[in-house]
Amino acid sequence: MNEQRFKWLSTFTIALQILKYLTMFGLGIMLISIVPKIPIKDTLMSKILFAVIGLVILYFLIVQSFLMMRKLFKALRRKMSKEPALIINDEGLTFWQCNGHQNFIPWCDIKKFDNESITDGYWFAGHRIDIFINNPEEYIASIPNWLDRTSAKMNKSSNDTPAFIDTRYLQGYDHSELWDTLHKYWELNTSK
Repeated sequence: MNEQRFKWLSTFTIALQILKYLTMFGLGIMLISIVPKIPIKDTLMSKILFAVIGLVILYFLIVQSFLMMRKLFKALRRKMSKEPALIINDEGLTFWQCNGHQNFIPWCDIKKFDNESITDGYWFAGHRIDIFINNPEEYIASIPNWLDRTSAKMNKSSNDTPAFIDTRYLQGYDHSELWDTLHKYWELNTSK
């Protein structure tokens, strides 16, 4: 069969997403700097409450924003280099995990696919296609960057697989067509 290539999102869309997360990051920093200046009663409960609020702000507004900006900058760099976001051919799948590393998974290593809808706020929704592989530990060990490896381990613990295609970064794709193409290639190349 012919090779299928899928492009990255437009540069404008990626830039808007980066701007969104920069704003959230800045808001988180601002809130963290304001919280210590709020007068609180000198009780243990109020101190615990402010500590919990601070941790929630730190995690959701700063850490998550930083990680998403990192993913988006990597997607932007890949787009500028003209590399396709996803390649499907007779050998297997080549794709870039949103955390930045290139993946090649041969069809013989894939057990199944699963489909999951994802949303990120109110305007960056899509699908995530989980790729269940025969040897996830070897796959995780082959990831060169420790942060990306940690991300893959966390994904494996929450979704039972370290590999997935985040379709939010694909430009102009039809989800049912992509799903059918993946299954068609997988069935054709695993039945040999």
